[in-house]
Amino acid sequence: AINAYFTTKWYDFGSPARVKQYAELYLFGDSDVASTIDAGYALDFQSNTATPTASLIASEGSLWGTGVWDTAVWGGGDVVFRRVKLEDDGRYIRYNFADDDRGQTFRLHGFATVYWNGDIL
Repeated sequence: AINAYFTTKWYDFGSPARVKQYAELYLFGDSDVASTIDAGYALDFQSNTATPTASLIASEGSLWGTGVWDTAVWGGGDVVFRRVKLEDDGRYIRYNFADDDRGQTFRLHGFATVYWNGDIL
């Protein structure tokens, strides 16, 4: 078995010249019995700046079950929302999600970044 990981592309959020103040990363994924993932991030084409850990364990809050959207049933499994503090500045950001436990997988359905546009330097 190998470690599971995923690295995103570089994001500039439509304004590459502006320095952004990154505040939080929101994760949306399947809950797991005992899984935590490393949610590393890098700024401005550098290597990882920090690697905070996010838990996918359902018993640690933010658990959703099944929902109805129009006529479709959505979910059906345990889904968790997690928030990761970023507190960093840069023009570009990239994420690296990894689980360093061999043979263990994780499933993220999406992520969102909270940031504020700063000045053009």
